[in-house]
Order: sequence, then C-alpha cells, then structure tokens
Amino acid sequence: MDHELCHAWAEANQKEDDDGEADPVKLSMRPHDLEEFSCIVRRHGLWREDVEDFVENALKARDSKSEDDA
Repeated sequence: MDHELCHAWAEANQKEDDDGEADPVKLSMRPHDLEEFSCIVRRHGLWREDVEDFVENALKARDSKSEDDA
C-alpha cells in the first residue's frame, strides 16, 4: 500500500482552465524514482544520480534501523 501511495503526486496549480479558474492543487501520478537492474550497478557502479540517491537512502535506512536495534 505504501508503494502505491508514493505514486500520488500533488502540486500547486497556477494554470487557469478555459473558464479562467484554477484548481488550487494539481494531482498526478509519479513514476518510480529508480528503474535499474542490480547487475548494471554491479558492473558500472553508481553511474546515475537516481541510482546514487536510491543507494544513499537505503544506507541511511539501514543505519537508522541498526541504531534502533542497539
């Protein structure tokens, strides 16, 4: 469920419609942060910013969990 909710995206809407009105919020679907294979990372390392960000966040989560378990 958490994964699917991460696809939901909301942002302030400044664009007016044909009637001259603007909804305060624009809703859309957000794509995955990362589309990659682990074998590519093994061969080429953290070669893209999204791969590097994903690994950095995974390590932070692991470290945070380790501190909670201590």
